[in-house]
Amino acid sequence: MKEYTYFAFISYAHKDEKHAAWLQKSLENYRIPVKLRKTHGSDIPKRVRPVFRDKTDLRPGNLEKSLASELDDSRYLIVICSPASKQSAWVNQEIGHFRQTGRADNVIPLIVDCPQITTVTDCYPDGLDKSVLGISLKEFGKTRTLLHVLSRILDIRFDSLYERHKKARNRKSVLIALLSLIMLFALSFPTKEYIEIEQQQKALINAVSSARHIVSSLENSQSPIIEDGIKNLHNTWTAEGNSENNVIYPLERRRVNSKLLTGGIRKELAESFTVDELLPGGEEAFREQISLLNSRNDSSTQSVINSAKSIIQHKNKTLDELSAIDESKSLEEAGRHLGYLETELNMTRLYGMDLFWQLHQTLKPYDEDGHPEARQALSLAKSVPFDRKTVLDKLKEALKQKARLINNAETALQAVNQRLTDGYNRIRAKCRPSPNDDPELVWGKMIRLLTMGLQPEALENLAYYEKMMIRKGENPSEYTTPTRMFIKNYLHKTHEGGVVIMGFEGNRHHSVLKVGDIITAINGQKIMLADDYIAARKRITGQPELTILRYEAQIKAFEELSVTSSPGNPRVGMLDLVEKL
Repeated sequence: MKEYTYFAFISYAHKDEKHAAWLQKSLENYRIPVKLRKTHGSDIPKRVRPVFRDKTDLRPGNLEKSLASELDDSRYLIVICSPASKQSAWVNQEIGHFRQTGRADNVIPLIVDCPQITTVTDCYPDGLDKSVLGISLKEFGKTRTLLHVLSRILDIRFDSLYERHKKARNRKSVLIALLSLIMLFALSFPTKEYIEIEQQQKALINAVSSARHIVSSLENSQSPIIEDGIKNLHNTWTAEGNSENNVIYPLERRRVNSKLLTGGIRKELAESFTVDELLPGGEEAFREQISLLNSRNDSSTQSVINSAKSIIQHKNKTLDELSAIDESKSLEEAGRHLGYLETELNMTRLYGMDLFWQLHQTLKPYDEDGHPEARQALSLAKSVPFDRKTVLDKLKEALKQKARLINNAETALQAVNQRLTDGYNRIRAKCRPSPNDDPELVWGKMIRLLTMGLQPEALENLAYYEKMMIRKGENPSEYTTPTRMFIKNYLHKTHEGGVVIMGFEGNRHHSVLKVGDIITAINGQKIMLADDYIAARKRITGQPELTILRYEAQIKAFEELSVTSSPGNPRVGMLDLVEKL
């Protein structure tokens, strides 16, 4: 006897598609009663499946040939009879092909819609034998119609199938009612075991969520935006083109480029390794859940929490290093923070991998017990580049690398401080006034000491200058008094990048520094020399503002001067110099 692929082939017109879909699903899902199968032996299957319908089962290829092949592979042909199928060339063609194979007795007409007819056979397609008894959906209803079709396919009496169906349905109803009562009773009085299972399920979901977030964060932390951003930061802060005579502009330009790059890196890291995702529900709640999954193993649980906190700590340090790079005042400082940045980011990733493997170990027993959530998390392991032993080895190396960076930075800082100390001592010695100096030279040395931030030594030079001028029979107090007051009370108030304008008549004495010259002090201040009794300070606030102060000899104090008032006043002649700023 030929083996068929399909129990039945459903032939129908497009307008009857909903009936065809219902019939296919009902036939394939109907479970044949057990006692009926025992009575009739192995010829009766558990379910009648598969059933062919061209919308769900048609294979690729020529439509006519494919349908012919599927018809040949089907034991029965079920024809959906309706006014639409009566007019359908396809349906008639399928009936004709099936009958040509010598299986005319295996054709089952199913009448679904046949209004205003004399007999049901009036809806039969022309190719269908009118003597074949059809099954009317309208007459029998869906359940009986389905059972009639099944009785034809299985070649058993309809009443036998229907009786077994009713008994099976009644037993199912009683069982459902009994189970409902049991569930209602169980839900009314939740047991300790039920509560623990519920807590365990919640813990599994949160542990899996944390593991997924780690894998996602590892991918984000190695994105082109971050990798290329760090590479470009190195290029920004190590490129050639810096010169001793023009330090400020190149550094400012580097800071602008740097902030664009660090901004992109910071934004990319924002959604990675977040506290809420690493510790769902908060640290204490997650600790309790991991403890439950670890069978109350406090050591393993604490290790998980420590790794999560280490991730957060090193991520925050990574963000701090990005800010430190933006504010770097030298190439050496930026290079040092770039080294710290790469180390902290690497340690963030490594602690992330360490936490993933700990969660992996925690979830492994639940995967073996068949929990699908645990299986999903464990399947992510292929996305983590290193096993835990390798991760721990790399963490040790990263800690050593960080210690080396810190040690190198401290050594370099000590060397810089020593060079600065030696340099300051040489400047102090070189600018120390001597009896052989002209007053103009002593005044120039005082200005140089101011640019180096050596205000006490500058005041000593100022006092020495006064004595020299007095010995020459002159009274320099007219400009030395406001100079001293300016140095003591105003110079130290300037912000980094601010401007100080020294407008004391004594500036004329210096043959090298001329009126209008701008000197950049070692602390970033700009000092302009002006030929008037005026001092000015430019403060960096929301909007840059300029404060001009004029020393009034009568009251021996500085008064604030409006930039816009008395433009013709010759005493405000240095405003032309101010415009240079």
